Amino acid sequence: MKTVTKSQLGAIIQAQRGAVICTLDTLTDARLKKTGNPLASVGVLKASRVNGILNFEYEDAVNRQQGREGGPQDFTVSARKWGTPLPGARWMIEHQGRLYVQLKVERATQKPRYMRADNHRYIAAATVKPFLPKKYSSAEAQGVEREVVVRDYALDSVRVARIGGEVYRVRG
Repeated sequence: MKTVTKSQLGAIIQAQRGAVICTLDTLTDARLKKTGNPLASVGVLKASRVNGILNFEYEDAVNRQQGREGGPQDFTVSARKWGTPLPGARWMIEHQGRLYVQLKVERATQKPRYMRADNHRYIAAATVKPFLPKKYSSAEAQGVEREVVVRDYALDSVRVARIGGEVYRVRG
């Protein structure tokens, strides 16, 4: 396992050519509802591990899914609502001085775990569940039954990245 900085990880991701399978371990704000939430004052973090594909064509992925489902392959991607793709590495997004990596999520390889932001002690998922935001699906807009899931992860939320057979632990 190699230890890298966030900027080094960004450079490694930007250097990838062709579709690349990757796994990210992330630690993000769980973005819980505040009303009635006893943990709202301390905050809750979500630790997750997702497996997916870097450097993919979103429009092509949705059209392939439409074809697998026997539908017309007529999806056209809309412009991004936020952020600017980096030249030569469109799966890297810059927004307000932060870098994000765009990932076509294939699967979550473990259930998310939740922890208090103030002391990093784990919290039972059942405690957090009533305050989780509603999940939205893009399946209808994509014209598919099985949604093509795309997520943008801030580089500073990535703790470990597995890319091209290498494992990178992110420090700082």
